[in-house]
Amino acid sequence: MRIAFALTLAAALLVAAPFSLAACGDAETTPDSARDAATPTIAAVRASPTAAAPIPIPASTSTPSTAAPIQTPPPISTAPPTAPSAIPTAAPIPIPASTSTPPTAAPIQTPPPIPTAPPTANPAPTAPPPIPTAAPAPAVRADASPAPLPERDLVELAIRLRGVSPSDAAPAPRAAVPMRAGDKESFWITGVSDGSARLASATLLAVSDNAYWFAEDAAAVPQDAIETAAALFEERVRPAVVGAFGDIRKPGLDGDPRLVVLNATLDGAAGYFGSKDAFPAAVHPHSNEREIVYM
Repeated sequence: MRIAFALTLAAALLVAAPFSLAACGDAETTPDSARDAATPTIAAVRASPTAAAPIPIPASTSTPSTAAPIQTPPPISTAPPTAPSAIPTAAPIPIPASTSTPPTAAPIQTPPPIPTAPPTANPAPTAPPPIPTAAPAPAVRADASPAPLPERDLVELAIRLRGVSPSDAAPAPRAAVPMRAGDKESFWITGVSDGSARLASATLLAVSDNAYWFAEDAAAVPQDAIETAAALFEERVRPAVVGAFGDIRKPGLDGDPRLVVLNATLDGAAGYFGSKDAFPAAVHPHSNEREIVYM
């Protein structure tokens, strides 16, 4: 409000300025006495010899302007504020009633009670059984040497464990019966891979100075191959073996000084020698009771 009043007053002063200047021009045309009486200060200044001559102001021919009336600002309304108008609200939208049946809550099934076994009385603690203690080992002398293990004697074992008579377990050598080519014999052949034994029929194909040469009937060994092997054995193999290890036992259980060489179909080996053949059949059931090699 003060700012508006100041602006209005400044505008009024600007409008009244030409009128004041015109009034000053009219005063210059008045007589000196009257002017001096009206303005003593100006007369004194003019009388001074050092004062400058006044600058004449021409008389204004225009009609003096009248001062514009000062307009007072309109009073500021002090009426109390009116309450704001109410905002119209939308009409509520009707919701159609549902025709479906409202869901019903499923009944909560309570689990059957867990049967609890009645408490049993704790048995009275019993004393723990005594811990067996091992009997003290007999003291061993520092200078005592272990007893030597007994030799594995098949004859003694057959007599003691199997009830074989001593005469059958250790028979006397029988008289040798010379054999000729074409004779047939049955031999026990051992499977090296599994230790099984089978009985095979064989035919004597050749007789050399120190060996009988048999061939299994199912093997079909050629005759000329047997004769070639017999000649090589007598000339080269036997002298080298006897010179390195000694000769075979003579006579053996069969009473014949010759070695038996059996050519047969073998399982798990190209050839072998079995110590069982040095015992009678009463001691070892699969013994061929003669000095024999298999190949």
